[in-house]
Amino acid sequence: MNELLSYTYEFIDTRFDLTSELTDDSNQCYGEDVAKHLYQLFKNDYKNTEIVEEDWGWSVIFDAENDNEKGTIALCIYPWGFLDDLKGEKEYLWRIRIVFHKGQKLLGLIKLNKQALLPTSLANNISNKITPSITKLIGMHKGLVWQ
Repeated sequence: MNELLSYTYEFIDTRFDLTSELTDDSNQCYGEDVAKHLYQLFKNDYKNTEIVEEDWGWSVIFDAENDNEKGTIALCIYPWGFLDDLKGEKEYLWRIRIVFHKGQKLLGLIKLNKQALLPTSLANNISNKITPSITKLIGMHKGLVWQ
């Protein structure tokens, strides 16, 4: 994945579980409730919206098109840790990496998905859906390299 082509959305929201014990029969990563929340936000406006259980966590994937560009967007969900607020209470920090894969045909026959820069208007549409639905937005960064 080319980090320079993706967006990172950081937010704080204690509604999403980051502390319960994960069971052996579940994905061993937090974020399923965030994925379900995002799925509800996007399922009516984008085709083929689905929650995908990954070996590293959770993602929500859907088809999107804007102007002349068609592709697939993946909202990759990562629990990022805890912050202490001014009262000394824990706040849950989450990151969503937004990745756009553009479909391309090779010799007119085979469709390949290549990571591309997310069009600004699609990034704005995503932000306009997510921002009102969370407790506290930290930021949306283009090309953030995670350390």
